Amino acid sequence: MAETPLTASTVDAWNATVPEGTPVRYWPGRREGDGRSGRTRSAARLLGGHTPVVWVTGHSSCIALTHVEPTTPEQTGDRDA
Repeated sequence: MAETPLTASTVDAWNATVPEGTPVRYWPGRREGDGRSGRTRSAARLLGGHTPVVWVTGHSSCIALTHVEPTTPEQTGDRDA
């Protein structure tokens, strides 16, 4: 599948503003409830050329960017920031 400008620009925008190690809230399945706390452990990239994803601590597989929100250490309860 060909990469689309929208997905490429989504990845570029994420990587320009959310460096690796940023505290995040994420939802590995349905985006319901409070989500989980973690930190990014990779730059965003396209999975299969069509889905912007990032890897986060506390989860073994990638999470779609639609299910990840950058936060502050105070919002996630992360005292190691």
